[in-house]
Amino acid sequence: MFQERQQVKRGFLSLPFQARTLLKCSWVWVQVVFATSFTKPKKSRPVSFSSTKLMQWVALGAKIPRWAETMSANADYLIKLDGVVGDSDLGLTMADGFKAAAEAAQASEETDFGKTAYNAGKAMSNAVPSTMGTLMASGLMAIGKAFKGAESIDDANLPDFFQAYFDGVRSRGKAEIGDKTFLDGLAPAIASLRASVSEGIPPQRSAADAASAAHEGFLSTQGMLAKHGRAGGRGEQSRDILDPGAAVADLLLQGFKAFIDMKETDH
Repeated sequence: MFQERQQVKRGFLSLPFQARTLLKCSWVWVQVVFATSFTKPKKSRPVSFSSTKLMQWVALGAKIPRWAETMSANADYLIKLDGVVGDSDLGLTMADGFKAAAEAAQASEETDFGKTAYNAGKAMSNAVPSTMGTLMASGLMAIGKAFKGAESIDDANLPDFFQAYFDGVRSRGKAEIGDKTFLDGLAPAIASLRASVSEGIPPQRSAADAASAAHEGFLSTQGMLAKHGRAGGRGEQSRDILDPGAAVADLLLQGFKAFIDMKETDH
């Protein structure tokens, strides 16, 4: 075998330089073709989501539609309240807006809680670009920013969840507590939720207490002096009116309570 190799080598070296170069290049090409033809391609790793994450998004999808159902069921009630000082479109605006938010959340395959909430807010903003629609959408988008990167929220996060909503609306509307707005309905609910978390109160009772606090906050707007919107133009006469925006906050907490009740029943 050794002698045969030496004969081949001497024969190769006896060839002209150009012939030897051509043979070398041809051999390299054969090696490249052989390697690429018989090397198995690497398989891309499939992207998968755990069942835990999927269930967390089912929970988010349930929360926002509960708001949509609540607003739809109370559309006439909001229309009547808004008709006293507004243009009577609040009921339809809230029903259509939260429906759009719910549909966006349900259709999303996003695993980031914050991004889903933010996109739901964007969908609402596009669906109902009115003053109140924009304010409520700003609340959802603020939740999205506050919880960006989170896969879920638990009971301990609920005060921060509603606080983010509150902050988003306040920042957009430039209102404060006591101005006879949505904030006056939501603020007492947030305080109630924080107290419940601090005291370790069970979720169902915590949600019920928060809903009661929001309702009391709504009722307290009768007697306040309105500083924003059409009611603000009524001056002292605005004190006799219940604020429709605070009524929306009241309904949000009613929807939240219904969601918690449903969640506890399922368990």
